Amino acid sequence: MVRYNEEENKVEFTQIEILRSEALKLRHKKKIGLAIKALSKAVSLKGKTEDYEEGDGEDLDVAECYRIRADIYFKRKDYDKAIADYTEAAKLIKWTMDYEGIARCYEKKKDWDAAIVFYTKGIRFGIRSGDGRANSYHHRGKIYLEHKKNYDKAISDLKKAIKDCWDGADCKYCLECKKMIAEAIRRKNG
Repeated sequence: MVRYNEEENKVEFTQIEILRSEALKLRHKKKIGLAIKALSKAVSLKGKTEDYEEGDGEDLDVAECYRIRADIYFKRKDYDKAIADYTEAAKLIKWTMDYEGIARCYEKKKDWDAAIVFYTKGIRFGIRSGDGRANSYHHRGKIYLEHKKNYDKAISDLKKAIKDCWDGADCKYCLECKKMIAEAIRRKNG
C-alpha cells in the first residue's frame, strides 16, 4: 500500500508496488519476458519484506501481480500458467474477475463444463461481495446457448446479465445478450 511519510513529506511505495509498476511499463513496451520476471520477483516477496504491517494490503498487491501475470499468460495462450496465477490471486483476494479469468482459460481449452463451474463460482462470489456478475452470466449463457444447447439456462443467464449490467440495457453487451436470447428462443422453438 502506498504510504505518506509525514516526516520526510513524501510518498513511499513498497517493493512489490514498485515491481508491479515496472512490470506494467515493460508490458506496455512489449518486453513481456522482463515483465514476467518483475512480477515473479514481486510475488516471491510476499511475507519477506518489512514494507507491510499486518493487514496492510500485501495480499491485495500480490494478488494484482498474479492477475497481471495471468493476463499476460492468457494473451500468450499459455492457459495452464494463467489458470495457476488466477487461482493464486483468488486465494488471496476473492474477486469475481479471478474466477472469470479461470473460466475464460477453460473456454479457450474448450472445456465447457469447467468454464461453467468457474463462471458459477464468480457469480456466487459476486452475490456475496456485491462484485459485478454480468460478465459471468453473459459468458455462461453463451456457453449454454452455443455448446451445451441448454436454451432455458441460456435465456435465464442472459436475462440476468442484462439485469446486472452497470452500463444500462443499451450497452453493446446487453444488445448482444438480447440477440442471443432471441436466438435461444428460436432454437428452442425449433
